[in-house]
Amino acid sequence: HTTVAAEKEQRPLARYSYGPDFFTTLHSVEGVSRSKVVEVMVQVLTGRHTELASRELHQLRTGSGGDDPPVTREGGETCWRVALQTKTPSARRLHYWACNDGSIEFSSVRLHDDIKP
Repeated sequence: HTTVAAEKEQRPLARYSYGPDFFTTLHSVEGVSRSKVVEVMVQVLTGRHTELASRELHQLRTGSGGDDPPVTREGGETCWRVALQTKTPSARRLHYWACNDGSIEFSSVRLHDDIKP
């Protein structure tokens, strides 16, 4: 679902930036269209991803277990993960940092089993 013109006022884009590995991982991970990546990035920036079960939003964890602690960085910011694909082998994921100033830092595009931020 995309943001229609009437919703743009209620769903402004959050401020955002790109982490040092974002474009490298975007270009190296195959099997997901750039348009899908952009669509999900806009969902993150407008907050719509929190309403879509298909995004499988959760904090990125330090290990593969559901009770492993979340990945954080200096200052207490947490890395989040959203699904670019579901029900696909090695489904692609978008990782981003929820920054303390309210902005989003897009960190990387990864395969499902890759838990690096």
